[in-house]
Amino acid sequence: MTFVIIKTEDDSNSKFYPLDLKKTLLDIRKKLETDKIINDELLFSKKIDDEFCEIVLESEKGFLLEHIVDVTNDNSKCILYLRKKKSSLDWNILNNKYNLDYGCIMSFDGNKRVNKKAFKMKNCELIYIGDKGYKKDKIGFISKEDWMKKTNLFINDDDDINIDILNFVKVGFSYSQNENFNEEIKSVYKYLEVGKVLLRFHEHLEPTEEFIKAVDNAAISENPREEFKKIIEEYGQFIPTEVILGGRVYFKDVKKSSENSASREVSANINKILEGNYSSTKKISKFYNFNFIKLLGGKHPDGKNFDDAAEKDWIESLKDYQNWECIEYRNPISIFQFISNDLRKKSFMSIGKKILYTGTEDCDYDLCMPGMYRNIGLNDMSSCITRIIQKNKDADCDIFATVIDTEDSKNVFFNCQIYYNAKGVPSIIIHGIQKEFHSYKYKLKVGVMIIGYDIDFSFILSDTRVELIKEECYSQNQYSKKLYLEYDLYDLIAKKNSFFGIPVLSDLNFSKHSFTIGHNFCNTQLDIEDEEEEEDIEEGKGRGKGGRGRGRGKGRGRGRGRGRGKGRGKEGRMMEIDRDSKSTINIFSYCSKTNCYIKLPKFTFYTFIILNNLSYSNFKLFSFDNKFNILGNKLFIDLKKKFTSRSISSLNSLNPRCVSLYLSEDKSYNPIFLNQNSEQIYIEYVECKCDKTCSICKDRTLRISEKDNAICIIYPLSISDK
Repeated sequence: MTFVIIKTEDDSNSKFYPLDLKKTLLDIRKKLETDKIINDELLFSKKIDDEFCEIVLESEKGFLLEHIVDVTNDNSKCILYLRKKKSSLDWNILNNKYNLDYGCIMSFDGNKRVNKKAFKMKNCELIYIGDKGYKKDKIGFISKEDWMKKTNLFINDDDDINIDILNFVKVGFSYSQNENFNEEIKSVYKYLEVGKVLLRFHEHLEPTEEFIKAVDNAAISENPREEFKKIIEEYGQFIPTEVILGGRVYFKDVKKSSENSASREVSANINKILEGNYSSTKKISKFYNFNFIKLLGGKHPDGKNFDDAAEKDWIESLKDYQNWECIEYRNPISIFQFISNDLRKKSFMSIGKKILYTGTEDCDYDLCMPGMYRNIGLNDMSSCITRIIQKNKDADCDIFATVIDTEDSKNVFFNCQIYYNAKGVPSIIIHGIQKEFHSYKYKLKVGVMIIGYDIDFSFILSDTRVELIKEECYSQNQYSKKLYLEYDLYDLIAKKNSFFGIPVLSDLNFSKHSFTIGHNFCNTQLDIEDEEEEEDIEEGKGRGKGGRGRGRGKGRGRGRGRGRGKGRGKEGRMMEIDRDSKSTINIFSYCSKTNCYIKLPKFTFYTFIILNNLSYSNFKLFSFDNKFNILGNKLFIDLKKKFTSRSISSLNSLNPRCVSLYLSEDKSYNPIFLNQNSEQIYIEYVECKCDKTCSICKDRTLRISEKDNAICIIYPLSISDK
């Protein structure tokens, strides 16, 4: 044993310590760590010609202490020099080792780094975690989304972060071959964690020129959706901008529950991924599995049992940064968030609008006086809906809503409208329509669909695209109105595409009336007499019925109708009169306070066309014909018979659905409402107490019979229906 003087850089207090010069530096480090003389931040150093050369950690076992101590000329003193590690290059070393500036895609067997580099990391904030990095805890999975999130190392349970991560989870499911995650799962794993460093680099990422060029080319391509799908596969879906490096060990907990066969199959898949089979040969995966334990980072213990000795050795191995792994990701950002605002907006607009959200909201509706409506404001909706709408105005979100009564009350049905206040904040207006008024407090479930641009490119793999047509409607002294569509709705149905409509109001000053605006879709039937009447109208006067010409004008078609009338909504095309149109929307207005048809207010009609060309699972089409029964002179569809694949428990769940009525002929039908409850969809007619004085009661007298080709289009909002 030799007494050695230990000198540390920037430390004027030298230490006198007995050491064995024949021991390796690795052994010396362990001894000095016991007395807290050395730590991970200090390296052994050898003095050569007045310069100090550091001994890297991984080389310490190859040097004896006698090789590096500085011995005085008279052999009276041995000096051991310790120097602080230079950290200025550490983030570069770690970035090169772990490809931190490459994009990622979530998957069922862990986070996948892609091959093409979308970013350059210009700098990085590196924080040593220290003693706080040692942690023992449990991790649980409560759903398939939660399982995907946490097995991809997003452990943080902050709600705001979770909402963003769930968008990336959806793409991860799209890449999976597993289709059995249809039920919630519950499982718990214990873990031991040693976090060594935290890296932050959100402010220091810069997109590569190659990536910017790929995005620009995709935005102007003939098929942007497919091109952006390729970009995600090559450059990643997102990039975690905070990473914790170190090690983690998972231990199987005895508690595990599964409620049905689907859940048991899920559990089997989890075990396969988390446990695996032990082999003396390390797998390619970063997860080394043995017994009922999973290791992430650190050196693999020699035995199968992770006892105290194995734990100590494993923690010791983490002193070498080359044994670290990524054990937690934080603050994921879409790879497209780093490009310029103009290019990003150009990109998501080229793809078109998507369904960003479907879900349900519970509400009470106290119908305490005739005409009383229910207004569900944005603040009354779930935080997820609020966040989607408020997150970014560029998404240009629009809302579709539908409603059912959870108690299936008799002699009432409900109608939805959307209202935007002066600040542009949306809410849902619900009217309860009764034949004879009686005060009642209803318990409703409102189905909500949010349509908008996918500003985060989270739904890029979805085949569903939505076209939205907006038409301002203001027809003074009219009880009903026709809107003409360029779309052939019959052709849309044949291709299994869905379409729905809803009125949107900007004024709730109903005065003595309470407007309920109804509508239905149908084929256009323009007869020859209409055309002859149009030809007699003096040029420049009157409103043309449309024309054969293909010219487009911004006017209302006040000429002979040789040009196309006004017809551009914000996202699509709709004409008031167009001879080339094959479909119409019949709109009418009813007052739930006076029980009379009334003149239409000023509003905008939104038509949502869901183009689901590659996946028909969400499209349901039922007809009102002699296959169905008539109950109280009401044609109806029995939903219980139509959704036979659902389980008994799902059958009893209350799921509002988007429903739309399509008529094969444009006859003088009495205005029609659809009334849906938990088990049926009814055809409803309202009673007008005008004594046959309004134009609707005079002109519209027909009711749909079993022989008429009336079709109900249904788009489920609930997963159990799809």
